[in-house]
Amino acid sequence: MKQLPIILICAIATTRCLAGDPTFTVDAGHTTGNVSPLYHGLMTEEINHSYDGGLYAELIQNRAFLDNASEPAHWSVVNDDNSAATIALDPSSSYNNALTMSLRLTVSGATKDHPAGVANDGYWGIPVQPHTRYTATIIARAGADFSGPLTVSIVSDDGKTVYAKQNFSSLATDWKKFELILHTGGVTPTANARLAITLDRPGTVWLGMVSLFPPTWDDQPNGFRKDLMQMLVDMGPQFLRFPGGNYVEGDSIPNHFDWKKTIGPIEDRHGHPSPWGYRSTDGMGLLEFLKWCEDMKSEPVLAVYAGYSLNHTHVDPGAGLASYVQDALDEIQYVTGSVDTPWGAQRAKDGHPAPFPLHYVEVGNEDWFDRTGSYDARYAQFYDAIKAQYPQLKLISTIGNDQSDSVRVKSRKPDVTDEHYYRSVDTFLQMSPDYARKYDRSGPEIFVGEWASYETSFPPWDGRSRRLPPTPDFKAAIGDAVFMSAMERNADLIKMQCYAPLLVNVNLGARQWRPNLIGYDGLSVYGSPSYYAIQMYNRNLGNEILDTGSQDTAVQGSATYDGASGEIYVKLVNPQATAEALDVQLTGVTQLSSKATAITLTGNPDDFNTIDDPKKVAPVTETVRDIKPSFTYSLPPYSIVVLKLKAQCSPQLEQSATTASSAPADQSSTETAVTPAPASNPTATAPASVPDSSATNASSSGEGVELSDWDATNVVLRLKAGSTTPYIDSSSNVWQSAEQGFNGGDVVERDPAPVITGTKDPGMFLSEHYQMDSFSWNLPNGKYIARLFFAETYDAISGPGQRVFSFNVQGHEYKDFDIYARAGGPDRVYTVTVPIEVTNGVFKIDFTTNIENPEINAIEIFR
Repeated sequence: MKQLPIILICAIATTRCLAGDPTFTVDAGHTTGNVSPLYHGLMTEEINHSYDGGLYAELIQNRAFLDNASEPAHWSVVNDDNSAATIALDPSSSYNNALTMSLRLTVSGATKDHPAGVANDGYWGIPVQPHTRYTATIIARAGADFSGPLTVSIVSDDGKTVYAKQNFSSLATDWKKFELILHTGGVTPTANARLAITLDRPGTVWLGMVSLFPPTWDDQPNGFRKDLMQMLVDMGPQFLRFPGGNYVEGDSIPNHFDWKKTIGPIEDRHGHPSPWGYRSTDGMGLLEFLKWCEDMKSEPVLAVYAGYSLNHTHVDPGAGLASYVQDALDEIQYVTGSVDTPWGAQRAKDGHPAPFPLHYVEVGNEDWFDRTGSYDARYAQFYDAIKAQYPQLKLISTIGNDQSDSVRVKSRKPDVTDEHYYRSVDTFLQMSPDYARKYDRSGPEIFVGEWASYETSFPPWDGRSRRLPPTPDFKAAIGDAVFMSAMERNADLIKMQCYAPLLVNVNLGARQWRPNLIGYDGLSVYGSPSYYAIQMYNRNLGNEILDTGSQDTAVQGSATYDGASGEIYVKLVNPQATAEALDVQLTGVTQLSSKATAITLTGNPDDFNTIDDPKKVAPVTETVRDIKPSFTYSLPPYSIVVLKLKAQCSPQLEQSATTASSAPADQSSTETAVTPAPASNPTATAPASVPDSSATNASSSGEGVELSDWDATNVVLRLKAGSTTPYIDSSSNVWQSAEQGFNGGDVVERDPAPVITGTKDPGMFLSEHYQMDSFSWNLPNGKYIARLFFAETYDAISGPGQRVFSFNVQGHEYKDFDIYARAGGPDRVYTVTVPIEVTNGVFKIDFTTNIENPEINAIEIFR
């Protein structure tokens, strides 16, 4: 079993020697504030095939033949030894201005016993269930020599088993749209079927779009996968933040989420590249997001594109930004406007006359990545325009307290700021007791728009995460729970919060990020331990925050009171490997039932839920008796517990009260000591210092790097890469040219020069050597320390995972090295420090390309 962090173990041991019994107090007579009616919700974006191949129930991958301009991806010829066919993309014969590509199927030989045609393999196979109705929509036309029939069938991967089929005729030389119903019988469920379209005679057919839907949630056309929706509904979300995330920004300005292109019939939607390496159909459009909210009885939190995209391009504030501001105003009108407004009328035409509720609009996403500092002015332009027409809306700035004050919006006071936290379990255990205690209670409000705990020693954007399960283990759920307790204790200020990412298709090659809350393949779905922890917290939440405290315990927790039901919800998290007999003390209650309910989530820290074992870690509910104002409750090792106590009390708001901490008495962490490093969602920054455990006895750091902080008398070599002339740093140290030491590759100088952070010598990082095979330098035998300096300054690298390489320093191997991820973003200095021994008179570094070319800025060697 995994153990607690050393610092926490020592703290617990010290406390037990100095103090008495572990105690958790709940003051039901005093409240620190009210819980927002939109407190807990969901964050969503197109990542890990969350929509296409996920919640959006479409079963055909590349339904409009637009995923690859060179070949018909996911489509293949169907024939046998006695039939023949060919397929090819045909841009010259397109259905409309949205579906700009067709697939030409030419059958040169076929009979009824030996048909030929084309098949689609779906999203890692097409799932088939028994006694199920499937709806196929096909846009097609034929050559003059052919009018049908065509056979549409759902078949096994080898084509030998037919699960369902239907024929249609009446094709013409003009495009026509056909809808067919296919029924399966008592078949065995499988996730490995295909959809085949075949001819039984020679002919030519063009396909403009092929769609296949299973039964959907509430039988909605163009709807949602039923089992996934049920998992989301079961969480009881109060809001949905959409469409992202990075998805709203796009990887470039032309590829941002352009909502006007996502409404109307699906054949009028061209789709666009998502920022995660695959194409979005835009089948999940603006109205589908709004219906998703409606189906969950949740409110939308609408993110609008604010003129910044992931390749670090932005639209200048002023006239150039005006059209994007107008798009946001039109979008708000589509959501909230009456049918008498232009965009409200369009919504009615699209099938939903009634407007949707809307209280919060987020302007952009993670705009601290905009190094130009334009967000302040861009936010102000959106703020002024939206407030002029919709003064009741609360506008969210994407830069919150988790970022430096220097990049926050100053020209307007945001109604809300968005904080993102991707932290290790150990970090959440340390930071949660005092999180947000020193925030200004007068505002802005806080939206924790993305957060998640990871159980590894490296962050999610590290390449090593790709080799781990797609969903988190129970240790991560412990980290999630302590942070949820921290947010709940501060729910007077934190008005909304949501975990991210939400969904992941677990098939090989489908995901880009971990950990994720809910996993699925074509047939099955499961919740991670963190899913159940969040569900426990969401379902057991009052409307008033109760003052809590703790002594002599590592247990963290929170408490709320629901005046309508008369229940106190006490949430307790035991991160220890041993059980904790906790003295729970209630004050301020006038009546208390002797019977309570306990909901417990517990397991080994490294326990995972999976497709095959979906509830290895799942909550257990039991009745607890002999409840008194002071009672002892035994928390299992590594456990999350919700106690539901029936009570009567009248909590009073203390004007001078600050949010109480349930930290152990000996954990006197402060804001300064535990302030987390900047982080973000799937394209976000890494912590400033990320140890690289793949290198034996090696350490790495990107925090406060200075080129000349070593004693010059100990330095035996200073080399600047990418330069043919020496470089003199701010301490007058001379760095000689390193070009003669490289084997292969080339040099580059950045122009215009980026703004480099993390060093007093930014000039060192304006040139680099890249695409090299190795670097070597003659040195006397002996022991040294080598420091390698890196900064990701290539503007085409817009996120983690886009430049990944490996290198070996005298036997110390660094695999899947990603400068962007390790440094925490672009133009930030990151160093690797490693002890070495030269035994053959040569110091050597070998480089291997994984994704993009290796690069390096400087090398320093000292004794």
